[in-house]
Amino acid sequence: MARGKASTLAHNKHSRAKAKAIRQAETARTQRRIITSHAEGSSSQDAEPEVAVLDDVKATKVLKCPTGTAHLGELWATPSAPAINTYTLENDDSKLGEEHFTTATGSNLRMTYFEPNIICGMHRTSSVDYNIIMDGEVYLQVPDGKGGVKETVCRRGDVVIQRGTLHAWRAGAEGARWISVLVGAKTVVDPNGKELPDVLL
Repeated sequence: MARGKASTLAHNKHSRAKAKAIRQAETARTQRRIITSHAEGSSSQDAEPEVAVLDDVKATKVLKCPTGTAHLGELWATPSAPAINTYTLENDDSKLGEEHFTTATGSNLRMTYFEPNIICGMHRTSSVDYNIIMDGEVYLQVPDGKGGVKETVCRRGDVVIQRGTLHAWRAGAEGARWISVLVGAKTVVDPNGKELPDVLL
């Protein structure tokens, strides 16, 4: 293959990779939410009430990490469990997630995007977290009990369930995006009766 043609192919490959990274970052900064509620004035004794499907787009907030930037999208939250579904959509409960990383008596729904190769610090919350990896590759970092850290690689389709444990995330070369559902839980107590406090970012 001629040197000029090889150079062009390499340049095109680099351009496609850069465009993909830009698309991922744009997607990470805004998420499309589809919210259902009952329509205003839709009350009938003879038929099911009309359901309104609200197409909503929500921007993320930026979280500065020592090695780069993460984007957190607070999509929804509930102040209690069981949750109360009002007849019509009266307010956007995702604001609860913007005020508090977790809702102690309820739940939070969040989308997270890590730019390539960044690491966020160790943190722990009094919650059960269901993390569903959607894109990319991310490494779950946890204490090894000897003063060090051990890692588990997590890829698209994997589910990480955090049970009030200290942890951090390290994104792979393409970055990573995942959905988290955080359910409020009691503080973990170790075998000696010591409570393990929340460690916030």
